[in-house]
Amino acid sequence: MGANRPEHSNQAYDYAKQSGNAGQAMQNNAIQAASRNMRNVLYTVGGVLMLIMAVLMLPQTLHGILYYNMGVAVVGMALGVGFGWLAAKLLKSAGRMRRAERYRAFLSGWAGCTLKEMSKATGRSVDYLKRDLSSLIERGELGNAWLDRTDGVLFADEASYRDYTLERRMRQKQKQQERNAKKREMEPGFAGEVNRFQRQVKEICPEIDDLTVRAKVETLSALIGEIRDWVKEHPDGEGKVKRLSNYYLPTTLKLLNTYISVDDNPGPTAQNICKNVSDILDTFHTALLNMQDSLLDDTALDVSAEISALESMLQQEGLAGSEFSFAPVRGEE
Repeated sequence: MGANRPEHSNQAYDYAKQSGNAGQAMQNNAIQAASRNMRNVLYTVGGVLMLIMAVLMLPQTLHGILYYNMGVAVVGMALGVGFGWLAAKLLKSAGRMRRAERYRAFLSGWAGCTLKEMSKATGRSVDYLKRDLSSLIERGELGNAWLDRTDGVLFADEASYRDYTLERRMRQKQKQQERNAKKREMEPGFAGEVNRFQRQVKEICPEIDDLTVRAKVETLSALIGEIRDWVKEHPDGEGKVKRLSNYYLPTTLKLLNTYISVDDNPGPTAQNICKNVSDILDTFHTALLNMQDSLLDDTALDVSAEISALESMLQQEGLAGSEFSFAPVRGEE
């Protein structure tokens, strides 16, 4: 049943398929399989025998009723009910063991599989499989198997389940980061331009083999981020960085793309291009530092004005002159 599995795009299934030998926990050796099969046979045979005994009690019960022998009738009825109850229990347990064996065969050699795939193979609904597998796992019929009811995945063992859970959390975190990045890129004005620039730089950096050049690019990206944060807090300064977003950032990206396109070329022309790009990155870095200083000019003027006003207030109140002294502390008079 587990030999010809249809391919599909379910992430949980793909993870299970790629996990290699993780499904070994569900593979049972010949002795364990023989033991389970023997137990299944015993339960089945015992259930059938109990059912036969229950049926055999029926004539005795009827005989007691017909001949007004209530003692015989009650004993026959009690035995029949008891044998019937035992038959139901044994046959039900045997049925659970057979289903568990089929699930094992389906999962054999795999870290896990989706319930949708199992549903196609068994003809049972996903909801039924969830209930049945949960019951079998609780009863210990499936060994160390784990069931993820949220994603609908059966795992061979706890380790496979934890690996998948960790990978799922990482995927969710990555998706959230991508959503946040897209949200930041949708910001209006200079902030959005910088966010888009940083995203593209992040994609370009791994392709730059020269670690020195890569470090220069990352430093530039961080410095531009600092300027963006400052402009967010001081919107009046956005006019001073228009050329940065309209010309410097797209030109830098264009140069970086040219760099990675010729970096593998050993010819002198390509190497000269790479050197020129590396040099202009240093120049751009200096220009950004100067831009930061320029942006702080207005802040410096504001701070200077506030300090002058504070000094004037202190002098008017007589709190800044040498004649000012604190009142003596009580007890020191």
